[in-house]
Amino acid sequence: MAYIAKLGPINLRKGRHDTLDQWGKRLVELSEQEDEQKKKLDPEVARVIKPKAILLFAEMLQSINYDDMAVVELLMTGVKVL
Repeated sequence: MAYIAKLGPINLRKGRHDTLDQWGKRLVELSEQEDEQKKKLDPEVARVIKPKAILLFAEMLQSINYDDMAVVELLMTGVKVL
């Protein structure tokens, strides 16, 4: 909270805008690779995750040092429901 207060509203807004801009650009850069990955999936899984940016999500998780990257594999392969 102190960090946010020290930044002030203008710098906070600029930082948030820059972050969103960075991830938006990365989304575009990854789009072709994302489409290729989804073509390799089971059709039902691909249908469900088609609108999701899984590769971008993986990069976002890595950027915060998320420690359970297996979640990305679960999203890409699906979870069998009995």
